[in-house]
Amino acid sequence: MGGADGSCRVWRWAVGEPEFACAVAADAPEWTDPSRLIAAISPRHYVFRDGLVVRRYDHTSGEHDGRPLIGDTSELFTRASADGRALLFVTTRGAALRVDEARLELLSAEQSPCVGGQPPVASPNARFAAWTCVSDTQDVGGLTAGEIVRVSSAGMERFQGVPMWALAIDDDGDLLLHSRDDQDFSLELLLPPAAPRNLYVLTADGELARVDALEPDPELMRGTGPAVFRWIAAQAL
Repeated sequence: MGGADGSCRVWRWAVGEPEFACAVAADAPEWTDPSRLIAAISPRHYVFRDGLVVRRYDHTSGEHDGRPLIGDTSELFTRASADGRALLFVTTRGAALRVDEARLELLSAEQSPCVGGQPPVASPNARFAAWTCVSDTQDVGGLTAGEIVRVSSAGMERFQGVPMWALAIDDDGDLLLHSRDDQDFSLELLLPPAAPRNLYVLTADGELARVDALEPDPELMRGTGPAVFRWIAAQAL
């Protein structure tokens, strides 16, 4: 949190410590403004973002490093690892940067347009990210074409086919998706408005397989928050 008296930009407090301590002094670089603080990823390292520039700051030594991403801030998403020790910054054009206490690692620098890109999903270790795009210029069997995008330290992979929606990805890069009837997106639901059709897995080596026909048809239900919705498919064992 920022200091109100102007003597400190960011204060820190840890469980078991009796008092607050200044982590980022008032004379630190301007980009350490508290409004640009994203997370503390270790007892020493804080991550700041200034536009598309991501910086890692060691508050014990004052050392810092940074790296810019290419793209637009409206396309940039931040995902944290399951243990909170790493952050993944990714744009739906394909650029991806992973930050942990050891380094800033550029996973993908490749750029490609993504029409109607969904918010990316990330693996628990924040080393894989994936999302889907749609196209209004191609047809596959009378259906609007879609694209799956996956990024990792191997770079960016793109898979063409029917429209999909990414649900989750694991630490091996296996991606869970469902197919879509069209490219529509509901701003109220923050989901495709039509019920999912089939459940698929895209394996790490690029094999796509249908794993469930989603029968009976999924029903729309409220999720864990007042404005969160989910499609739910369930049947008796």
